[in-house]
Order: sequence, then C-alpha cells, then structure tokens
Amino acid sequence: MTSGVIVSSIGAGDPPAEGGDVFGEYLRAKAKADQELEASGLDYTVVRPASLTDEPPTGLVTIADRVERGEIPRADVVAVLAAVLTAENAVGKTFEVVSG
Repeated sequence: MTSGVIVSSIGAGDPPAEGGDVFGEYLRAKAKADQELEASGLDYTVVRPASLTDEPPTGLVTIADRVERGEIPRADVVAVLAAVLTAENAVGKTFEVVSG
C-alpha cells in the first residue's frame, strides 16, 4: 500500500531551466515536491497527469514513464489515484498519465 501519493504534472520530470514564464516556475516547483517525496523514506507514487479537462471520464488511460502530451479528464486522474493507493506495483514509481 502506498503511503505517499502526489499529483504532479507532465513535464515535471524535465522542467525548464530557471527563468522564463510562470508555467516553467510551476514545473520546477512540482519537480522539487516530487524529489522531496521520493527522498522522504515513505512508500510513494508520483502521478504526472497531462493537461486536465472537465470532460466526462473515459475510463481509458495510458500510463508510462513518458507519454505524449495531451489531455485527461480530472475524473480519470482521480480513478488512477484511487487505484495506486492499493497497488503494490505502484510503490516507488513515478509515471505520466494521459487519456487513451
């Protein structure tokens, strides 16, 4: 069972260098939070969803170390989060998720 789950962001695995726009600052902050959870000693899972939408859930997602940028309904992200809470194979993992 995972004791620490964090909702990060696609792109946080390779955030832009210092400077730039507000979204770059957001990705750097997400990356730092991910790193701090990973270093915490807790059993963790880092979920990095694509751009969130308010569309109805599809129930279909693609999960991988890296996915193509795209969109995902918030409700599908919630379903992924609920699943990783009890998935032994999610412990210690960081992955991206997108619709599909």
